[in-house]
Amino acid sequence: MQEKARIEIGEAKERAERARQVQEATRQRVQATEDRKRETQEAAQQRARQVNLRPSPIAKDLRPATVTAGYGRQFGSNIATKPSDNEIEFVIQDALSYANGQSVRSRRRTVGSMQFRLLVFPTGTLAMKGLKVSAFVEPCVENLPRNWEYKSVNYRIQVLNWKNLSQSIVKVDKFSFNAEGHDRGLHDRGWHDLVSTRELRDPAAGWCRPDRSICIRATVTSIPVLTQKV
Repeated sequence: MQEKARIEIGEAKERAERARQVQEATRQRVQATEDRKRETQEAAQQRARQVNLRPSPIAKDLRPATVTAGYGRQFGSNIATKPSDNEIEFVIQDALSYANGQSVRSRRRTVGSMQFRLLVFPTGTLAMKGLKVSAFVEPCVENLPRNWEYKSVNYRIQVLNWKNLSQSIVKVDKFSFNAEGHDRGLHDRGWHDLVSTRELRDPAAGWCRPDRSICIRATVTSIPVLTQKV
């Protein structure tokens, strides 16, 4: 009887050990799957950063800039009003003194429930190699809830030509800003190639004022509503 009991105890221990090994193998497979998923996400984020070639959204602004209400009135009698309530007007002093890939941000503006600002690269993102002015609308996300989203936001970015307003660059688009895109490094929306920096250097072109400043406007033309994705 004692021998039989020892055999049963041994078999029970073996079964328990096999069960533990199965559980450990399962845990390792789950952990490996999670590790691969995390590595895939990190690789995707890295690719997104390499494609965007733009500094981190939390990077500090490296150069001063000013915002002057009614700057447009300095362009002549064709502009008689100051920027509208849903518009940012951003005057960047000495624009050509910025390094390629160096950015500066405007003050914030709120339209509907969306707070946004302009992110400008006066001599372009790194992808532009110093050849173009780049500007993007950037939502301010610090106090937004998890899984936030602004659906189908209509926006416009303009680079004003101070000599001939009709020659100003105007770009329009519609985009849904959301937490998922922000987490993948797609935190802003706009254009890399607004105007040539070669033209900025040409006084006759009218993009830089005599004080070497440029003026860029951003407008949200719809009323964004903050929602949370399920």
